Amino acid sequence: MLPLVRKRSRPGEAHGQGSHEVRFTKVTIYLVERRMGRSRRRILTNLARSKGFYVEDILSGTVTHIVAEGNPAMELWLWLRAQGLPLPARLEVLDISWFTESMQAGEPVPVETRHRIQVWLTDHNATEYSHEAKLHGATICETDNLTLSATAYVANAHP
Repeated sequence: MLPLVRKRSRPGEAHGQGSHEVRFTKVTIYLVERRMGRSRRRILTNLARSKGFYVEDILSGTVTHIVAEGNPAMELWLWLRAQGLPLPARLEVLDISWFTESMQAGEPVPVETRHRIQVWLTDHNATEYSHEAKLHGATICETDNLTLSATAYVANAHP
């Protein structure tokens, strides 16, 4: 049996903006490949870059907007936490709808609540969430109304 061979990235695809001009310097996007797929991520990255957005190929501290598609909120936040990066409270973790609207407008649209990927705790799932998060080494913060936004989760998960 032959060993599996991994495709090598093409030199122009590996990192960086290539020949595209960055028009929106306050926005750095990272597209989460999980559930999106490599091919779709590459297409969306090229589209964003062609419209003047800066897109990071690697999740880093310079990212201001993380965009995900088809990831359950809890799963996504546990994955982000597992990456070991200090995620600042100002970081926006967004659904693909924000990205789509921004591409249509040709500029970053204002982030609305409906764009944010949040974890909502209720009496029913708070215990389950707490148990799962502890299994992944996360820290849970409690709120009066049992609602935990993703941003608050990250801010409190990094003491």
